[in-house]
Amino acid sequence: MWNLSQDMVEEILSRVPINYLGAVRCTCKGWNGLTKDESFPKKHCGKAAKGHLRIMIYESKACLMSVNLHNKKGLVDPSAMIIGNFLNQLKIIKVFQYDGLLLCFTKNLELVVWNPYLGRARWIQPRREFTVIDTYRIGYDKSNKNYKILRLWICYDGDDNLTSEYEIYNLKSNSWRVIDANFDHWCIT
Repeated sequence: MWNLSQDMVEEILSRVPINYLGAVRCTCKGWNGLTKDESFPKKHCGKAAKGHLRIMIYESKACLMSVNLHNKKGLVDPSAMIIGNFLNQLKIIKVFQYDGLLLCFTKNLELVVWNPYLGRARWIQPRREFTVIDTYRIGYDKSNKNYKILRLWICYDGDDNLTSEYEIYNLKSNSWRVIDANFDHWCIT
């Protein structure tokens, strides 16, 4: 492999299934560094998308499942694999993905951002308590080169009145801020 260009090695490693990336990182320092580069998860996700892999929740675990909408024998590959050992320890009820990062909401009403490529997790502390009916999305702010989480906080009082608030969590600064917006009809897709 030493005679291959770095572009060729990156192309090969981007095709390695996610559950084998840990073994790849242990093989040599150069490969470890390459898989930790910011561009690697995007390239890896691009290859995975061509393989029709989707993240699904099965028995409170995040799984990669192969989905083929043109296959008449069955839509889902029965050999789904659970993503990483870290997520096996959590009871997940919601998962969102962006650029290879997984934003997971647990049955214990906790929010965690997990990077399966680096095997790192960051627990997000709430500005106010998390609730099961909250809605989340994760995205990237190109102008600040930073990942952010959008949260729609929803609360019902005893009289069936609805209170809602939009919040943005900045992963770089570890802080929440409230968006000053009042939407009569809200929807995060």
